[in-house]
Amino acid sequence: MSCTIRILILACIFAVGFTIKTKRGSRIGHNLRNRGRNLSSLTEIKEKVYSAPIYGNISEIMYYYVDVYVGNPSNPSKQALIVDTGSSITCFPCIETCEKCGDHIFSPLSLYKSASAYVENCKDYDCGCGDANQCLFEVSYNEGSSYEGFFVTDYFQFSSNPYTSVAPKYTFGCVTRETNLFLSQISNGIMGLQPVVRDNFKPVFYTFYENGFIEKLQFSLLLEKNGGMMYLGGYDNSVLAEPPQNIVWIDNISDENYRVSFDNLSIDDEIISGGIIAKIDSGITFTYITQKQYDNIETAISNFCKQKKYKCLGRRDDQGCYRFIPFQEFTYKDFFYSFPVISFHVGSKKINWYPSDYFYQEGDAKFCLAIEPYAENESNIVLGASFLQNYLVIFDVEHQKVGFVRAATKECDRATIPKMKCSNDPHQTPVIKSEYDISEYNRDHKAKSFSHDLKSPISFKDISK
Repeated sequence: MSCTIRILILACIFAVGFTIKTKRGSRIGHNLRNRGRNLSSLTEIKEKVYSAPIYGNISEIMYYYVDVYVGNPSNPSKQALIVDTGSSITCFPCIETCEKCGDHIFSPLSLYKSASAYVENCKDYDCGCGDANQCLFEVSYNEGSSYEGFFVTDYFQFSSNPYTSVAPKYTFGCVTRETNLFLSQISNGIMGLQPVVRDNFKPVFYTFYENGFIEKLQFSLLLEKNGGMMYLGGYDNSVLAEPPQNIVWIDNISDENYRVSFDNLSIDDEIISGGIIAKIDSGITFTYITQKQYDNIETAISNFCKQKKYKCLGRRDDQGCYRFIPFQEFTYKDFFYSFPVISFHVGSKKINWYPSDYFYQEGDAKFCLAIEPYAENESNIVLGASFLQNYLVIFDVEHQKVGFVRAATKECDRATIPKMKCSNDPHQTPVIKSEYDISEYNRDHKAKSFSHDLKSPISFKDISK
């Protein structure tokens, strides 16, 4: 795969995720000691776990994003960033310097209106030099999309409460040029969450950690049918559908991203694939498996549907999707219950992938597999947002583990499944609604999703190992 990132480095990219290696780059776990901490700032923080609402879905927007507040504490700029565990850079456009940028959901950052902004100097780092010694970066994608810009440090926060000086300063990319699909995305940019530190360029959770805002080098994602929550420093026990001791912990076998190993893959408890190594990438809409695994899943579902009269209530079309129109006797809930469960096994435990999650909705009554057969082999599986849905996924960076536990989210979502009856269980979390209207963007941007365009087969086959 041919791709470049200029900080006097080479990098390879798949979709919105990429890895960066420098002479001074290292895994975060090796940098825990002697961290500087601004303990005085903790007086304004009630808990050591930060939380922020996530917006988006896989049926229409086709990715998940979080709002952040950047810049001058008295008048911060609001930016919408894709939550991306497959990327190691956070970047978004700056209005005064952007030569070619798209029309996104929020206005670009006005860099020169923030008195607290500091443009990183290329003389301080191993990076390319731009005008006025700016520290440059460039991100290129196989299908032609790219980001270019320079690094800036400024206040960075998730809270929509009155902005205060306790917010940490964070180094991010100020985009000066974006091309192709990045021009049409409704989100302003991306928030890279890979576990890599290189010089002053770190993931946001590490910046919060080393400045004492959180005590654990950990973050968690909860992606629901619509929206969700992001946690820095841990997670919220109240969102768990099971006790914490039921969390399935898996070793992260990579220093540069989140890669886990499964013993086998089954459907309706019948094993269809042996050992699997998978990358967890929240910035990808669908889940990518091998052609053989995909064929095995389709065959297993087809065989399952033939077993009993009322199994698989939908009618399969030529595209491999299932059409179901609810009627008096059967509901959408019955539709999902009529399909088999896909399971990823780890020792004696397993992570179940339920039909309500591995199907995504197209139109009012059409449901398709949120799976695509683009992986080269069993060591290059990518678990995207479709797999992560309705699980609290805990990224314990310090101990190099990833935890999965089912979350107590709403089993149905009227925005996605309009006629399903919802439970009034008080322990279920409400659907997160955006504070701004994004409906006008849905139709225009659905066909321009990362899953179908940026995440093309040719890009996938060049994923770094």
